[in-house]
Amino acid sequence: VLSIAYCACVACQTVVARSTHTLFPPAAQCRQNTPCFSRLSDMSTTGLAVGANKGHVVTKLQRTKAPRTTTKRMKVVRDVVKRAMGLAPYEKRILEVIKTGGGNVEKRAYKMAKQRLGTNKRAKAKREELKNVYAAQRAAAAKASSA
Repeated sequence: VLSIAYCACVACQTVVARSTHTLFPPAAQCRQNTPCFSRLSDMSTTGLAVGANKGHVVTKLQRTKAPRTTTKRMKVVRDVVKRAMGLAPYEKRILEVIKTGGGNVEKRAYKMAKQRLGTNKRAKAKREELKNVYAAQRAAAAKASSA
């Protein structure tokens, strides 16, 4: 069985194939005529059906991380949906915790939000959002009672 190992020359960065069979000595040479023995760890696929780097040779696409910006339209749509649908059941429970008060309300609200949303950042944002909703409700109630 003849197996091929791929190596990269440190000096000129060329990729060369060399035999690893005992009958065939490793006779890979790079452009500078020096023996090349440094193995490539992240070698791409070879096009062969067997081996460590088996698979069809393809050109990998470079993924670009698109910036997550909220447009005016997205804000309006989310606002309309929030007004039409109201709060989700878990948001209502968190709002009840905020309304009832007691010991360490913010921590309890955070823990409930974290359990549902999964990340620290999202939980803090949701807690602040619901605190603002409660403040708006109190302001509306105060305005209605004074008028």
